[in-house]
Amino acid sequence: MSEERGSRVTPCTILAIIVLLLLMGAPFLSWWLITSRDWREWRVEKLPQIEAAARSAQPIIDALKAYRAEHGQYPQTLEELVPEYLDAVPTPPPPIREGWVYVPLEEREEFMLWGSPGQNYSGVMPMPPSNAEFLTYESDGTYGLHPLNAGAEWATAQEYEPWQRIGDWAYYR
Repeated sequence: MSEERGSRVTPCTILAIIVLLLLMGAPFLSWWLITSRDWREWRVEKLPQIEAAARSAQPIIDALKAYRAEHGQYPQTLEELVPEYLDAVPTPPPPIREGWVYVPLEEREEFMLWGSPGQNYSGVMPMPPSNAEFLTYESDGTYGLHPLNAGAEWATAQEYEPWQRIGDWAYYR
């Protein structure tokens, strides 16, 4: 009698299925391992530093708001806050380099305060370039849409989603 070929699953078939699943899942697994390592590094090492930098700027933000309440507009520079509102303009802690960059946005009666843990952009331009890593506070909370000032590197308003919101701040990278 001849044996009928049925739907029997052999060990070879099971092994072939396992190998196929491993081959299909390998790219995802390697992506997940790399991404999770970057995420752990961000959460453990960099995020606490960025949060501390944001907290260190709170006296500047409070002084800017007090200045506006008294004068009806924001000052042109942070130095105008000294000595009446601040003893000195605070220097941000690492990882922010070279101090805070302050940009009064007169057309919106608002301001931006930002710092970069990467390259030093202080004094170079009123706004960071689109590929920069930076921490920013915008007094009106409109993160993502950056209006341009004269002399800015950007030619038109560009939208960027914050990579991470940190309280009232946004971190872009």
